[in-house]
Amino acid sequence: MKPKFSRIYQMLVNGILILLTFLYVYKFVDPLVINFKQQPSFLSGAFFFNNYNAYPGGIIEYISLFFSQFYGSKFLGSVIITLIVFASVFVSRWLLLKVYKSTIVFILQYIPFIALIILLSNYSINLKCAIAFILAIGLSATFLSFKNSALTVKLAVLLPLIVAFYYLTGAVGIITFVLTIITAEFILSDFKKSSLIALLATLTAALTIYFFTLKSPYISFRNAFEMIDSKTIGNTNTLSMYVLYGFIPVSMLINLLLKQLKTKSEKSIIENRFFLIGCSVVILGAALTTFYLSFDSQEKKRTQLHLFAQDAKWDNVLKLGKELPKDDRKVLFEINRALYHKNQLLDKAFSFEQYYGEHGLILTTHYNSQVLMFCSDLYRDMGHIKESTHWAYEAETKYSYAPIVLKRIIENNIIMGNYPVAEKFLNILSKSCLHKSWVKKYRGYLNNEKAVEANPEFALMRRLKPKQDFFANIQNPQSDLVKLFEENGANKMAFEYFILYGLMQHNLALVVKQINQFEKMGYTKLPAHVEEALLLFQALNDKAPADMGNYSISQETINRFMGYSKVLMRFKGNKKAAQSELKKEFGNTYWYYVYYVSPITNKREIKTING
Repeated sequence: MKPKFSRIYQMLVNGILILLTFLYVYKFVDPLVINFKQQPSFLSGAFFFNNYNAYPGGIIEYISLFFSQFYGSKFLGSVIITLIVFASVFVSRWLLLKVYKSTIVFILQYIPFIALIILLSNYSINLKCAIAFILAIGLSATFLSFKNSALTVKLAVLLPLIVAFYYLTGAVGIITFVLTIITAEFILSDFKKSSLIALLATLTAALTIYFFTLKSPYISFRNAFEMIDSKTIGNTNTLSMYVLYGFIPVSMLINLLLKQLKTKSEKSIIENRFFLIGCSVVILGAALTTFYLSFDSQEKKRTQLHLFAQDAKWDNVLKLGKELPKDDRKVLFEINRALYHKNQLLDKAFSFEQYYGEHGLILTTHYNSQVLMFCSDLYRDMGHIKESTHWAYEAETKYSYAPIVLKRIIENNIIMGNYPVAEKFLNILSKSCLHKSWVKKYRGYLNNEKAVEANPEFALMRRLKPKQDFFANIQNPQSDLVKLFEENGANKMAFEYFILYGLMQHNLALVVKQINQFEKMGYTKLPAHVEEALLLFQALNDKAPADMGNYSISQETINRFMGYSKVLMRFKGNKKAAQSELKKEFGNTYWYYVYYVSPITNKREIKTING
């Protein structure tokens, strides 16, 4: 087989892999989901740049944000991820060919491909790990191209380059760069020169890291290696990061120890047809296996759930909600919002396993940075715009310049008539090239009351806005709900959340007291879960029946309660023995929630604050 045909064959394998990678990212991973999860924001101007120019590794984050902002387009995002993954393959090949035969390089070049597919399939990992690796290997290959230069020239270039490269990429990138240079120099140069380069390069790198972590107010020695901290990114991602950054220095070291692998005049078996076919099958098989093992469908669904909620696609939220485990408060939170917006909250809330009770209805009692915007979403839905804005400002302190946060702050301030504040944040967002049309549209609302009132959503929020603002009661949000619906009888969401909150706390008396409020708010019949709660109240308080006002409990609910009771009687009141049968037919009722799901019944202490 001619060498030219060998090159064509390898190009064909790369072409197939590029296509498969693009399809995998586009169809399965979906950059739109990554975009929503990470909320990357890239703003033009010196102020934004200087925020990242202030500490080692900041520039690589800045570059990463530039590329990541295009995740807002599913096609462009897929193209960018595919190109970055294969850029790592090509720079690895370029470097490895300096010390290995093409036979071995044909296989080794795909190791970063596998590591990066694993990493970039994770919705929380950004592009900086890939870009830092590409720059480290690319710069190493460039430096090694001058292998015949004088020692003084090499040192004059290398030592300042180490300092500059550390500031560019941070500690992980510089360690890979230095180790690659040292091992390659021992392979390509004589021992004496290589030893001197190794000593001075190691000393320069160590002093550089020590100096910056000692003097910089932005970074310490401990968080200098945060990018490969398993507590931050998880064990699987940490292992993949070690493989990505370590495989070239390690492969160089192996080459150094096994001299026979060194590139010289031996004829390569890369020209062998059967070798090429065998390697191609292995490589493509490894790629497909990596795609399969790396894709986290559950994490995608969890993130998509919040993306659908953000876009008010409530049917999609409920569909995904049925597929996700209910031990995540954020999932239950979005399901309950969707049920309300579908006018089903008090009829179908207990069709879903409300594992966290009221703590899955409102997230303020146990909150952290993950749920700040969810809290803002809920208060926005209920018309408490000032409180929604408060949570958005909290989110801005954690996720600076995140588009979703900036847009919320802008919209809320327009609703409240705080036009100068809205304009300030519009000016910030206007520096994002991807949001200029959005900014142009919303500038039209500034100092334009007629335009604001003509916007149905803005007009509704103004009507629901409490006449007297108040600070949210984080530990007792139920009191806020009372204020919202008592002041504004049209605030149906606050009222239904208040009722469901009471049901989840087993406060049946509260529900009984609110029967007249249902009538005031125009309910023609009581919701199913309210009827179930009233039947349970009457069963427990037969001497003090509930005042039903003009309402009556439907025969359907009565029949279901009788059926539930019969099952319990058949098991002689043994709730544990009856659970399996009750769940099949009555698992979507308030009765089943009270006796089997409720954290109060199960004495399940809500300790988590992870959202």
